[in-house]
Amino acid sequence: MATPGDEASFPVASVTLAARVVSDEGKFVAAVERLETADEQGEPLSAAAFDGMAAGLEGIADTADGAMDALTLAMRGWLERQDTADQLGVALGLPGLDDDTEIILRFIAGDGDGDDADTGDGNTNDGGAGVLGAG
Repeated sequence: MATPGDEASFPVASVTLAARVVSDEGKFVAAVERLETADEQGEPLSAAAFDGMAAGLEGIADTADGAMDALTLAMRGWLERQDTADQLGVALGLPGLDDDTEIILRFIAGDGDGDDADTGDGNTNDGGAGVLGAG
């Protein structure tokens, strides 16, 4: 697997932002944990930790679904601001991004302790994905 600094690994066809929802003191918090890149054939190029909370990218709500929705909105706004400033590749640590790069937000099942996050409606956070936009 190539690293983001390996110019042979670009162009990147897609970047997946892997996020998790955790329960924290009666609230649910969704944040991106890592980035995964893939080439045009879907083959993995790299994976790296990404601290979404440190970047101020988190969704907080009374339900897991609400936290996922809040993070999705926050990510869209952040991606648009970075893209408008022509800094998206730099902000993600992937200088080879181009306008055709697909950005995907995927929610990872569970809250990191082996148990799935309780959504408050009898269901559990079983993950999900959505395309946020292009680079």
